[in-house]
Amino acid sequence: MAENDPDERCRRPGPVDYSSEKAPPDYKCGKCKATQRKLWREYNTFLCFQTFLCADCSLAEEGEQGPVGADGKHLGEFGRTNQIGMRFPAVPTEEGDTYWGYTSTPNAGWLWWERLPT
Repeated sequence: MAENDPDERCRRPGPVDYSSEKAPPDYKCGKCKATQRKLWREYNTFLCFQTFLCADCSLAEEGEQGPVGADGKHLGEFGRTNQIGMRFPAVPTEEGDTYWGYTSTPNAGWLWWERLPT
């Protein structure tokens, strides 16, 4: 599909088994195409306008310094955090139809995301 195709932009990650250490096939970095690792997304942005980036691409995009640890945290402006600039952990719902809000993510979702490689 073309890069500007709305169906491509609105792609859902697919169902997620929070007890697994695997990510769905469509859960991949929008720049380097890395799979099976933690991703970050923009804050307060509609799904069809989201970009999902791995740690390295998020750091570059946000002009932040690394490294990002295995727990998904790095030393940011306000201390050790899992936020990279204005990008937040991209935790899909178990149904795989959208992503959890930063403060709404269930514990099982956080644990799944934390287990993914950085």
